[in-house]
Amino acid sequence: MSTVTASPLVYITGASSGIGQALAARYYRAGWRLALVARRSTELGAWVRSQGLAPERVAVYGADVRDIVAITDAAAPASPHRACPTW
Repeated sequence: MSTVTASPLVYITGASSGIGQALAARYYRAGWRLALVARRSTELGAWVRSQGLAPERVAVYGADVRDIVAITDAAAPASPHRACPTW
C-alpha cells in the first residue's frame, strides 16, 4: 500500500472572480494545491501573484467553460499525476 504525501488537488473553473476566486482562496488556506481555470487567465494570474500564492501549489489555465475541449485540455496537465504541473 502506498502513502500519498502530496496535498490534495482541486480544479476550479471560473476562478478569476466571485465564488470561484473565493473557493480558490479558501482551498489554498486549507493546504490544497490549485488548478485554476478562467477565460480571463491574465487577470487570474495577476490575482494569484497579488495574493502571494506559492507557484508550486497553483497552476493557472485559460479556458472558457462553454468550450468543453478547452476545459478538457486545461485539465490534462494536472490530471494524470494528480499534481500541478511546473511552469
